[in-house]
Amino acid sequence: AGAAALMFTATAIDALVPVYVGKIVDALAQGAPGNLDSYGRAMQFFFVFLIISLVFHLLRAGSMYLWNIFAIRNLYEIV
Repeated sequence: AGAAALMFTATAIDALVPVYVGKIVDALAQGAPGNLDSYGRAMQFFFVFLIISLVFHLLRAGSMYLWNIFAIRNLYEIV
């Protein structure tokens, strides 16, 4: 159950990626070339994107780890 919960949460977080990529693009597109304000907003969204990606990968790796433990226990029961 833990592996499924982690995978579900990772998938829900993964759905946020296009939102923040769009915000990065919008921040850059709305500013004039050389405008540091739009660059600063884009960098803020980029750091949020990095955090979201890190959490996604940690949750996904954790769910795979728990799934592997579950699979190994089942294999030992078979043999």
